[in-house]
Amino acid sequence: MTSPEPASAARPDGPRLRRAVRVVAWVLALLVAVPVVVYVVHGGIGSIRGVALRREVAGEVAERRAVVQPEVLALRERQRAVLPEPPTHSWAALQCAFGTTEGGWIVQAYHQSCWFTTLDLYPVASEDEAVQRAGALPAELFGAPGEDPGYAVHCRVLTSSVEPSSEAGTQLLWVPGGAVAPGDQHCSRLTLGQYAADAVEPLDPTSVDPGTDWLVVSNQAPVLERRELGCSPWSLVFCSRPWDEPVLG
Repeated sequence: MTSPEPASAARPDGPRLRRAVRVVAWVLALLVAVPVVVYVVHGGIGSIRGVALRREVAGEVAERRAVVQPEVLALRERQRAVLPEPPTHSWAALQCAFGTTEGGWIVQAYHQSCWFTTLDLYPVASEDEAVQRAGALPAELFGAPGEDPGYAVHCRVLTSSVEPSSEAGTQLLWVPGGAVAPGDQHCSRLTLGQYAADAVEPLDPTSVDPGTDWLVVSNQAPVLERRELGCSPWSLVFCSRPWDEPVLG
């Protein structure tokens, strides 16, 4: 008669199995924890660098604004001096916006640009009156008359000294009633209410009479041109903004 096998031979060794389970659990925990730790450390270091970068950008904006803003406001005063009446509405502000560098439809990095803009609004009875008034103003202050370049939507460029490559300079615009306030009929050449802004002279665009046409004097000068920012250090697969809003100084 065959004797029964001992219990230790009939089943795996209990302590050895428990050790194997613990090793597997540790390996799995490391596989999860290491990427998390690397992500947190990378994000933390990147956040510290981001604070320093934000401080640098703010300093650059403030330094350049101190030069550009008085120049643009002085130009506006010279323009106002040759016009027969003061503007009905005016607006002056530093504006900043994010832009992207893309490759294959994927955002690879962000940059920030800032400019100082002024708008003076003069009421006119019609587009023809706006054209006549614009043609009588000195080109050295308001830009030269010419063909509308075609990039103004819901308004018309009458004179311009703007360089297409920089968007900086002076333009006279005919803006029909209702095209000042943001909306479907908004004049594409008016940046009022379109970007993050620090207004020196605020203007609520909804307060502008939508039943009146306007001759608009627009001045714009760059303050910060394409400051590279990279991506948020917390980005995983896709590049996201390094911070929520542009730095205004």
